[in-house]
Amino acid sequence: MVVSRAPEGMPRLPGWGLLCVAVWLTGSLVVFFRAEPATAPRSLIWSLVLDHVLPGSATVSTSDRVASGVEFLSQRLPLVGAALLLLAAVLGAGLLIGRLLLRRTPVTIAERFVFSAVIGFSFQSVLMLALGAAGQMRAVLVWAPGGLMLLLELALQIRQWRGLNHTRERSSANTRFQRETGSRRQARQDRWVMRICAILILINVGWLLLGAMSPSSDFDVREYHLQGPKEWFSAGRIHYLPHNVYTSFPFLTEMISLSMMVICDDWWTGALAGKLVLACFQVLTALAVYSLGRRLGGTSIGWLACLIWVTTPWTLRISLIAYAEGGLTFFQTCVILTGLLLLQSPDKDAMRRLQLILGIAAGAAMACKYTGLISAVFPAGVIAVISCFMSRQTFSGGEAAGEAVEAEAKTTRWSAFQRKTMGAAGTALFLVGLGMTPVIGPWLIRNAADTGNPVFPLADSIFHSPEWSAEMDARWKPAHGPAEHRLSLLPRHFLDVVVGNDWTNALFFALSLPAAVCVVRDRRYWLLLGFTCWTFLTWWALTHRIDRFWIPVIPVLSLLAAMAVSLSSAAWWRSLIYTTIAACTIYNMQLNTTAAVGYHAGLMDLTQAREQVIPPHLRTLNRTLPPDSLVLMVGEAQVFDATFPLYYHTVFDECILEEWLTLPDDKARPVRERRMRAPEEIQLLLQEYGVTHILVNWQEILRYRQTYGYTDFVQPARFQELVANGVLEEPQVLAVAVGERLTPGERQELGDWDGIEILLELRNNSPAATDHQPGASSTATDTAGPQPVPVSASVKLIQLYRVAGF
Repeated sequence: MVVSRAPEGMPRLPGWGLLCVAVWLTGSLVVFFRAEPATAPRSLIWSLVLDHVLPGSATVSTSDRVASGVEFLSQRLPLVGAALLLLAAVLGAGLLIGRLLLRRTPVTIAERFVFSAVIGFSFQSVLMLALGAAGQMRAVLVWAPGGLMLLLELALQIRQWRGLNHTRERSSANTRFQRETGSRRQARQDRWVMRICAILILINVGWLLLGAMSPSSDFDVREYHLQGPKEWFSAGRIHYLPHNVYTSFPFLTEMISLSMMVICDDWWTGALAGKLVLACFQVLTALAVYSLGRRLGGTSIGWLACLIWVTTPWTLRISLIAYAEGGLTFFQTCVILTGLLLLQSPDKDAMRRLQLILGIAAGAAMACKYTGLISAVFPAGVIAVISCFMSRQTFSGGEAAGEAVEAEAKTTRWSAFQRKTMGAAGTALFLVGLGMTPVIGPWLIRNAADTGNPVFPLADSIFHSPEWSAEMDARWKPAHGPAEHRLSLLPRHFLDVVVGNDWTNALFFALSLPAAVCVVRDRRYWLLLGFTCWTFLTWWALTHRIDRFWIPVIPVLSLLAAMAVSLSSAAWWRSLIYTTIAACTIYNMQLNTTAAVGYHAGLMDLTQAREQVIPPHLRTLNRTLPPDSLVLMVGEAQVFDATFPLYYHTVFDECILEEWLTLPDDKARPVRERRMRAPEEIQLLLQEYGVTHILVNWQEILRYRQTYGYTDFVQPARFQELVANGVLEEPQVLAVAVGERLTPGERQELGDWDGIEILLELRNNSPAATDHQPGASSTATDTAGPQPVPVSASVKLIQLYRVAGF
C-alpha cells in the first residue's frame, strides 16, 4: 500500500530501527490488552467484537427495557434545529471577524474554518456573559448578532464570487500550501485508505452527535457544568452563586449551554441542545488535527490522525458528558496549529495576524478552564517568542538592512540583532496578550467584582477574598493538588494514563511513543513533542492527576501515531501499521457502543431516558413533593435534575445548615462542639427561608469525609435532637445500604459519627458495635474510641425530614 508523499525531510528509519519499533509495537499491544480496567475489561470488548464476526454468537441486547426506535428521532429534531441556529450565529461571527484577522494569511479553507470557529465561539461566550450580567437574556439577543454577521459575510462572499479577488486569493493560498506539503497525485491504494478513513469518520461522528443528545449522568455536570447555567436561566441573569464555587470559574463552554437554554426557553431541552453544540468541538478538533497532519506529513497522515482522534473512546466520552475539556482540547489544538503556521510563515504581516489568532485561541482555552493558563497561555507566549527568532525578518531584515549590518563590526552586529529580536518578541507578546484580553478578560473582571479575586478561588494567599475562608481554602488545596511528588512513582503514573485508563487508545502507547522518539531530531516536530512533554510535566506536578486532564494532548498523540506510517516506505512496515490501526479502530468502535464510555441514549424515548439517569431519591422527590415545597439539601450537590425549589451547596462552600443553626456565640468553638440555636429560633428561621423539607444524603457526606473533608457540624445526633424538640418530623428513608457492601474504612468512619445508631437497622439481633447511645449529646465523646459499624447492620443513607408546621 502506498502512502502520499510526505514533506521533504520526513525521517526514515533503517531496517534495524524498524525491527526495534516492531518489537515495541507487539509488546506494547500485549501489555495494553492484557490490562483489565474495572469499567471496561478489554477481554470482554474483544469477545463482543467476536460476537459480530462469528455466526450464531450474537449477544442479546438488554436495551429493549426502554422504548427505542427511529420513531423517536423526531424528538431530536428540535434540538438539532436550535443547535444549528446557534452554530450559524457562531459561524457568522467567526467568518466575518476572521475575514479581517486572516486577510493575506496563507491558510487553507479547512484552517480558515477552524480559526473562524475559534473566533466565533469566543465571541458568543463573551456575548452571553454580557447579556446575562445585564439581565437581558432574550433569545433574539443571543443569536441575532451572529446571525446578522453571517448575512453580511454571505453578502461579501457573493460580491467576491462575482469577480473580485476571490479566485486569485484562494488559488494563491492553496498553491502555496501545495508547495509547502509537496503533495502529488495520490496513488490508487492511498485513495482507498482515505476513502475508508472518511467513511469510518462519518460513522463515528454520527454516533457521537447522536449520543450528545443524551441526558447527562455525570456528577460534575449535574453539580455545576449544567447546574450553574440552569440557575442563571431560572433567575434571568448571571450573578454570583456563593453556594457553588465552581460557577466562579471561567465558563466559556457553559455559556454555550446557557445560550441554548435561552434559545429553547427551557433549561432541560436547552441543556441537551447545548451538549450537541459542545460535541461539535470534537468535530472541529478533528478538522484541526487533519490540518496539522496535512501540513506535517501529507494528506493521508491527516486522514489517519483524524480517524484515530475520532475513534478514541475519550472523544466520545467528552461528548456524552458535557465536560469543559472538549472546548479546552479544541482551543489548545488550535494553539498548536497557529504555532506551526507562525513557525512556517515568512511574511511579517501574516505573522502579526497569526499572533493575534494565537492569543484568541490561548485566551479561549483559559476561558474554558483555569488550567488553560498553564497548558495554553504559557505555551502560546513561548511559541510567539520563538517564532520571532526563527522568522526570516528577524535574522535578515531585508536586503538593505542586511548590507548595513554586514558593514558593522561584529559586536555592533550582535547588538543590532539583539535589539531587533527583542523588539519583535515584545511586539509578539503584546499581540498575543491583545488577542487574549477580550476573551478571558471579562471573566477575570467578573470575579474581581464579585469576590475581589480575579482568579477566585485560586491564589487566595495573594488576593484574600472575603468570600473564601481559611477553612475553605484548607479543604480546597489538598483536593486540587498532587498528593505526592515522588519521582520513583512517575512510571506508574504514566502507565496508569496510557495503559490502565478505561478510555485511552492502544495506539498512543504502541505508535505515538516510538514515532516521537524517531522524529525528535527534526525541529519541525519539536512543537508537538514539547507540548506533549509539557502536558505530562504540568499534569504530574501541578494538578490532582485526574485522567481527563490528559484529554487535550490526545490530538497530538493521534497525529504522532499516524505519522508512524511514514517512518518507512517498506511494504511490510506499512502493512503492519495499517493492520495495527485497523485492529485498534475496530476495538475502539466496539467499546464506544457500550455503556462503559458513558450514557448513550441512542434512539431511546427521551422522556424515559431522562428518568433513567435521575438519581432515585431525586426522582422520588420530583414525583411526590407538594407544589409549594422548598428543600434544604445537606450533603447533596448534584441537583440539576431536581424540578422543585431548593437550597444546596458544594462540598467546598460554607455549609448552609451549619450557618443557619449554629449559636452565634459558638463560632470560635471547635465545629463539632458548637451548639445549636433554640428550637423556637430554628423553627422561625426555617419558616423565614420557606424551607419545608430537609434532605440529608449521608452517603455523600461519608464520601466527602473520606476524600475532601466535610464539616463535622453535620451529625445524626443533631437531627435526632431537632426531631425530639419538635422542629422536624420523623424522617422518611429514601436509600439504605447493607453493611456488607461498605468498606472497612467506611464502617470505621460511620462509627465515629455522633448518634450513628439512629441510622442503623440491625439484623439477626446483632448488637451495634458502637459506643454511641440514643439520646446522647452531639458533643459526647467516648474514652474507648469509636467502633466500626457492624457488617450485619443496614445503614440509612438518605433521609428526608419534613419541617414541623408545614
